Amino acid sequence: MKTIKRTIKINLPPPVVFALLTDAQNDERWMFAMTGTDLLTPGEMHKGSKVICKFGIGPITTMRASAFIEEFDPGRRFVRTRVGGVMAMKGEFAVVLDEGGTRFDWTMEVGMRIPFIGLLLDPLLAAWMDMSVAVSMKKFKALVESGQLAAAPETENVAYNS
Repeated sequence: MKTIKRTIKINLPPPVVFALLTDAQNDERWMFAMTGTDLLTPGEMHKGSKVICKFGIGPITTMRASAFIEEFDPGRRFVRTRVGGVMAMKGEFAVVLDEGGTRFDWTMEVGMRIPFIGLLLDPLLAAWMDMSVAVSMKKFKALVESGQLAAAPETENVAYNS
């Protein structure tokens, strides 16, 4: 497994950024190659929530990956882990108060679950995912700061205790 870590500053308060990150309907608007995310567990995202991540590039648009929310610290961070398949993925999304705005940290562990071949392919997969995370974070920042992704009204005035 290889670890990728990216950070970006967003000029909005952490509760707003977190609300946008945990709204599965936003994923396809900012995540590279995502074509949708279905939250299978009723209600808002929480520990144990199950999701189907849909993605594709070019003519291939029907790939799906099952995942679940392994950890959930409301307003601060969550960890989404892929279940099954030959590719292992675990992503941690965290928001931290930073000089009146938010530091958004995204850490991802990726690797192939195929002995020996994984050792050869993991560096290539990690490079691809690093590019994908970088592009996604820049797009998220642009959409959020321009108001093109809106948070639910009840999250806009929530105090954040660092």
